Amino acid sequence: MKTAVENLAEDAVTVELLDIEGTNFPVVSGDDDDGDDHDHDHGYGKGDPHGWLDLENGKLWLAAIAETLSQVDPDNAVIYDANAHAAEAEIDFLVQQLEARLAPVQGRGHIVFHDAYGHFQAAFDLPGLGAISLSDAVRPSAARLSELRDRVVSSEAVWVFSEPQFDTALVETLVDGTPARSGVLDPLGSSLASGPTLYPMLLENLGNSLADCLTP
Repeated sequence: MKTAVENLAEDAVTVELLDIEGTNFPVVSGDDDDGDDHDHDHGYGKGDPHGWLDLENGKLWLAAIAETLSQVDPDNAVIYDANAHAAEAEIDFLVQQLEARLAPVQGRGHIVFHDAYGHFQAAFDLPGLGAISLSDAVRPSAARLSELRDRVVSSEAVWVFSEPQFDTALVETLVDGTPARSGVLDPLGSSLASGPTLYPMLLENLGNSLADCLTP
């Protein structure tokens, strides 16, 4: 993505979504795998860069994108504004659906592959019990895996989630011989087609995956 942006025309307008005023950009959980202080691979230091998994951020960004487009193309400002409001309404409806879908599994502990889901977990009161890795590029230490394994063995964590982009071997190691089960979460919507439905479908799929897996 960074390379694609760098290859745009010199006069192209770019918007740093995470820098938009009001964006929820919390510090990552700090659930370190080995006690070392290392930055997240996405380049935002200790902040959680997975802001698109916060639906309120999504609404905020829609307004900012519409405003930017209107400045560049004022003749179509009314259309951009209408599209943004329609998308915001769609997000509000999706929140209601996800709240109903996820309410029955609140309190069900789980472990995720990497520290990407804090926004989503907080929004729907889902108790994340840690991440296998805090960075896309850093392999967890043996001590970290042992700690997570203890949580799984004690049944504190009932599901451990991998991601489509990564090897499932670590997840299988954690759940092997325990009552816990493994599932898949996709924070990028890697199997979805680009277009106006990608964002709501990504969030809906994420919520459905959590609900399906965590339902006793």
